[in-house]
Amino acid sequence: MASYFNSSCEKGLFGWPCDPEMERLRDQFARETDPAKQKAITEAIQERATKMTSHINLGQWYQPQATRANVSGLLTAPVSVFWNIEKN
Repeated sequence: MASYFNSSCEKGLFGWPCDPEMERLRDQFARETDPAKQKAITEAIQERATKMTSHINLGQWYQPQATRANVSGLLTAPVSVFWNIEKN
């Protein structure tokens, strides 16, 4: 479940929407164990999200990375990590 669908009114962050119907659907999804019913709830959440419009994705961002040819062991991660690095 995407965190951008959080519409928990006074419990949410400043500026986030207040939509009790979305919160009810999110709660139903979290408690449901049947995959078929979860799918139906997901469709209802997507429909509600298009009507409510809590956020708009403006694009994607990629961090460019360059390394020297004699450095090996770099890990692909969303942040820089410096474990397992060796200089050949």
